[in-house]
Amino acid sequence: IKRKEEQNMEMIWNAGEGGDEGKIFTGINYNVYGPPPGFCFDSLCTDVIMDDKRLEDYNLDEKLSSFINLTYEQAAVYKSDHIMMTMGEDFQYQEANMWYKNLDKLIKYMNENQEEHKIHLMYSTP
Repeated sequence: IKRKEEQNMEMIWNAGEGGDEGKIFTGINYNVYGPPPGFCFDSLCTDVIMDDKRLEDYNLDEKLSSFINLTYEQAAVYKSDHIMMTMGEDFQYQEANMWYKNLDKLIKYMNENQEEHKIHLMYSTP
């Protein structure tokens, strides 16, 4: 909690006696390595992005709004302008197609309006 309040989630770790060569830039993941609440897209979860307005369970606008709020909440505890939204957990990629289908939707729709909310999403590995 203290690190979040003081925006100390990123740091230089002195890995030993190597001087500057032993220093490593590191950080603490906001959600450990799990997805933000409401964005688990595996078979063991019930979260999905329904982007077809003809469906009763259409929730795209709600999901985008929620993700924007969660992104700003997470960004507020880091000094950097770039944050990593972790999207995984133990045993959560049993249905990888469901994950990537929903992540593709999230990235597509968020990036279509990035000028409005100032958030750009992309796939990346740490």
